[in-house]
Amino acid sequence: MMNCNAILSRITPASGALVAVGGVLGVCGLVKSSAVLAIGGIALAAIGLLARYWPRTEQSVGIPFSSSALEPSPLNAFETEYAAMDNSKKAAAVDACDDTFPADGYSNRDPLNSDWIGILFDFAQKLLAPHSPKSTIFAIGQTPAWILAAGRAADPSRKDKLRHLAFSGSWWGIADATGKEYTVSFEGSSTKTTGNSWKNYEAGQTLRKFSDRAPTGPQLAAYRKYLARIGFHPRAIVQAEHPTVIVDYVQRGGGLRSFLDVLFDWAQDEGFSKDQLKAKMHLQLIYGNTDAGRFSSQDAFVCFLTEIFSPLSAKLEFTFIEPIEELTLLRLTNKSDEKRRLIKRFTWNAWNEETCSESSYANNPAIRTIYLQFLACHEAIKIVGVRTVGLAGVFSS
Repeated sequence: MMNCNAILSRITPASGALVAVGGVLGVCGLVKSSAVLAIGGIALAAIGLLARYWPRTEQSVGIPFSSSALEPSPLNAFETEYAAMDNSKKAAAVDACDDTFPADGYSNRDPLNSDWIGILFDFAQKLLAPHSPKSTIFAIGQTPAWILAAGRAADPSRKDKLRHLAFSGSWWGIADATGKEYTVSFEGSSTKTTGNSWKNYEAGQTLRKFSDRAPTGPQLAAYRKYLARIGFHPRAIVQAEHPTVIVDYVQRGGGLRSFLDVLFDWAQDEGFSKDQLKAKMHLQLIYGNTDAGRFSSQDAFVCFLTEIFSPLSAKLEFTFIEPIEELTLLRLTNKSDEKRRLIKRFTWNAWNEETCSESSYANNPAIRTIYLQFLACHEAIKIVGVRTVGLAGVFSS
């Protein structure tokens, strides 16, 4: 038997309509001197107001949540540590970053330097600029994770609004007009497609769901609990004063489309319509030459993504990542080097009650080193007002 909270939660989406209809009936009753009509209208409006404003623990059907939930981030501790560092340690952090950088800047993907970290800060600011500081922004998975980390380092006032969530893999994929999926094989540094070339978007290329590899009911139930625990919930999105922004680095769009599959199905189960959810959700898509090059042109790639994602959000933003910015990001997201992984790899076949109760963040000691370098390089660049290498000396002046 449902309690009062559950009943009110179910009718909250229709509360506005109840108030409006009740108000009209009440006025009509007064005009026509009909006590029954007036009382009924007032009662209906009162139910609508109760559903919207009655003080209760936020919950949804089946999965309780808090819209203010904030998963503890290891970056908080590193920011506290950095605040206590003296200038010699800050200089050492910049030096350690610059000293390991290869002479030509390209021969080794592993090191970063203060100039390249500055590039990532600039890109983070470009990415976040269109969005209100009061909007909550979620980065999906590992690839955009360090961008949001740079964003919070650059603007600590937004750090509680810049959040990460773990999601990997996809069960949506690119297919041709016959429904055949494009598969990709990697040989050395080249990427080859099997079946048909990707450079034929105009010939009927599309994105479709491959249900045979979609998550099971128990996996989805566990993952919903994980999302609710970190404050990502359909009700939190719908009831938020400002839009929720979802940021993803898209290569083919299958991963993001799979994630939205989870979100829209969940919203429907919670009693929200697709339109209610999309009205309060913005999508921010990052793309680069590497991905657009698989299509006949950048315009074709953007058109492909627009057709897929514009019906799923109130606002769709594209941010092109320049080659130098993309290479910097790839240095931090190199999939062959797990030590720099900020967010854990979390494919749907790993979703269960135990794993979904764990942190979104990877347990990598290198995260501390990288983030302290982020903070030191950013402070040095702010002091001199220019992005370059060899900035350690600013901390001794």
